Amino acid sequence: MKKVVTLILILLVVWMSGCAVAPFNAPHTARSLGEGKSNINLSVIPRGLEYSTGVDEDIDVGVGVEVHLAPMFTGWMKYSMSNNREGGSTALLGGLFYSDGIYNSTSKGYYFGPILSYRAGSAEWYLATKYNHVYWEAGENQVKDENNDLVFSIDPVSHDFGYFQVNAGLSYWFSDGFNTDLSALCLKMDEQKPACVPMLGFGWSF
Repeated sequence: MKKVVTLILILLVVWMSGCAVAPFNAPHTARSLGEGKSNINLSVIPRGLEYSTGVDEDIDVGVGVEVHLAPMFTGWMKYSMSNNREGGSTALLGGLFYSDGIYNSTSKGYYFGPILSYRAGSAEWYLATKYNHVYWEAGENQVKDENNDLVFSIDPVSHDFGYFQVNAGLSYWFSDGFNTDLSALCLKMDEQKPACVPMLGFGWSF
């Protein structure tokens, strides 16, 4: 119980400081882009922008930024183990992230996990599962005292912790170069019940 309460307090302080715990977005397909091809993905919920490119027929690399109350930067690599333009595909994802929040807090860490997708015509279903490990450093100005204007008085604690994330959704391809994506993001930490939120984005491949 004490551990759960500690993690809740950490997440509350992280929210107040403007640092997302880890990137919400994940690649929307297990398929590789293909060597020399690129993709730009615009996320509306949450706000974000990502660029990825194929370094060979089975490996993509990408960089991106998500904007919550503070920007979070990420870089990742995806290896497509089975890479089918139609039908099922599987991939492995790994990446790093970093964010500077307000009140001098920082959030950084790594993530990895499998991606499954299945494309049939214009529709592509996908499931991305990630383990996120976070190193969160509390800001020295996050405690309320007579010298600041913070509304809440929470003792921040630097901490590292891990949790699981699932992105499940559907991409609809209007053409080979343009798609929209509707998905759900679910987070699971320790014994707490999963928390899920909707996500919406658009992609352009070239």
